[in-house]
Formats: sequence, structure tokens, C-alpha cells
Amino acid sequence: MNQSLSFNAFFNPESIAVIGASNIEGKMGNLFIRHLLDGFPGKIYPVHPTESRILEIKAYPDVSSIPGSIDLVIPLIPSMMLIDFLGSCPKEKIKFLLAIPSGFGEVPKGGKDLEKKLICLAKERSIRVIGPNSVGMLNCTYGLNASMMPAMPSGAKGLSIITQSGGFGMAVYMYCQNHQMGLSKLCDLGNTADISLLEMLNFLGHDDDTRIIGLYLESIPDEELFLARANEIAEKKPVILTKLGRTQAGRRASFAHIGINSVGKGDGGGSDRKDQGRVIWAQTGLEMLNISKGLSWQPLPRGKRVGIITGSGGIGAELTDLCVEHGLEVPEFSEKLQE
Repeated sequence: MNQSLSFNAFFNPESIAVIGASNIEGKMGNLFIRHLLDGFPGKIYPVHPTESRILEIKAYPDVSSIPGSIDLVIPLIPSMMLIDFLGSCPKEKIKFLLAIPSGFGEVPKGGKDLEKKLICLAKERSIRVIGPNSVGMLNCTYGLNASMMPAMPSGAKGLSIITQSGGFGMAVYMYCQNHQMGLSKLCDLGNTADISLLEMLNFLGHDDDTRIIGLYLESIPDEELFLARANEIAEKKPVILTKLGRTQAGRRASFAHIGINSVGKGDGGGSDRKDQGRVIWAQTGLEMLNISKGLSWQPLPRGKRVGIITGSGGIGAELTDLCVEHGLEVPEFSEKLQE
């Protein structure tokens, strides 16, 4: 199945149900409904056991009461309540579950078992799960803020980001706001318990609105396969990768965050393959965003040859050194061009 079609109901849903919707300002269930009201063009179904209306929208006591199927469900309830909720869901009623709650695989005692139960219940009901332990998702070109982000950056055909860190998602939002840079899509896969990095990468590789792919990853289960596919996609559009857990201490920190062992070759981040293929490796998330900003202004050059035009001889010499030290070539201009 074409990945762009299979994820359409997630990134471009026609209907969204919010479990744990609230009229109380400051509650997550209130925040998410407000975000959806600020641009989402589809149907919004707040779910609350007793309230008849949430922010002037008709509310439903449970998912079964909502007419028809639902493209995307966003639960804003504790982990055990989410398990109970899934257990009560009709089969084939929901296509995607954006699991915001934490308390699953990243929790040392019992978390992994609870996460397995979550995914098992979802599979029995033909539901694909993003997360859990996710900050949410943005599709800025569609007007969809299904996340904890205070607002959306301006939508633009350009950069889309896959992350396993909600904090980095917040940093992307602030960077785009401060640098007036448009964003197409952002998805925090959290613990990546069901929908895989490779599936999401394939989707962005086919997505017409995505012209640059940013990856901020803590654990890549099948790193060799993933990097091979990333390099294939990078032949058509730039792919920039920041791989965390490059050191033993970093891997410990990553495991405490998302509960997945980060295993790589060399230094733990695939460093022995950084010079192979077309994936651009960035050491930090900020470096990835800076590269993305440059690529949003100008596409990747065809080769390594650089011409420098400057009004300052000293700055020209500085730029020349920097280019050469980073593997670029600064050839001498022909006499005709110099004239």
C-alpha cells in the first residue's frame, strides 16, 4: 500500500475525537480542543462522561455514541484509563490513536507489559498507534495542531520532522517562530510502540508537502535498514539526521526517556557510516534546524565547488578556510570570470 495513502487519515483526518475533553481552562482536554478549533477543518468530537457540550461543541459520553468511523482519536487520560478505554472500543471504529499519555514502556516497573497490552488491544480493533508518551502532531499546511504546542508555525511546503522527543518538538516550534521558517509536518513518535520510524520515513518520502526531512532520533531498531532507506530518499529530497545515544551515558539517558535500548555501531550512532550515502548527519538538534533553514532557502548544490564573492578580503579568506576545512572546494576563478 502506498504509504502516503495509508497515513492520510492521520495527518489529514476528517474527524477527530478527544477523550478527556474539558471545559476547565488549563486542563489538557481544554487545550487540545482549543487548538483544534483554531484551524482544523474537520469534525471535532469531544468525549466526556457527563458534559453535554465542551466549548460550545456537542459532546458524547463515549466513542460508541459518535456516528460513523473516526479517523483520529486523541486520549488525554492516565495510562490505566487508556487501557480500559481501548478495551471498550468497538472494532474498526477508529483508524489512528495518537497516544499522548506517559506511564508505559518508559516506566521501569510494569510499563513494558502495559505498553504491550495497549498495542495488543489496538491491533484487535484495527487501530494504529502513534506513541505512547507523545507530545502530539502538527500538520501546519492542513491547519491541524494536535499537540501540546502553544500554536502552529506558519504552514509551508518544506521541512517535516520525525522526533522521539516532545521537548525537541517544542524547540522546533520556537525555532520556526523566531526564524520565520515555515513547517509542513511534525510528529513525535514517543516510545514508538506500534508505528515505526521506517513507516513514518516512507510516508514523508512520498509526501509532496515535505521537501526536507529532519530526524531527531534516540533509538533506531533496525539501523542498517533504516539508513539504507533514508539514503534512498535522500537522493530525491534532503534527509538530515541527529542520532542521540551516541555514547554509553547517552544511551542510558535515552533508555530512561523512552524505554528503548539505543544500539548503534561505532560510537552508538552509526558514526562509521556518516560519510556513506547522502544523509546529512547533524550533531545537535539546533544544527539540524540550521541546516534545514539553509536548505529551505536554497536546494542542495550539485557538487562541492564553491565560489565566494565578498567586499572584504579578510572575510573572504575566512570563508575559504571554513569551506576547505569542511570538505568543500574553492577553485580559482578563470581569468575571464575575474575580469
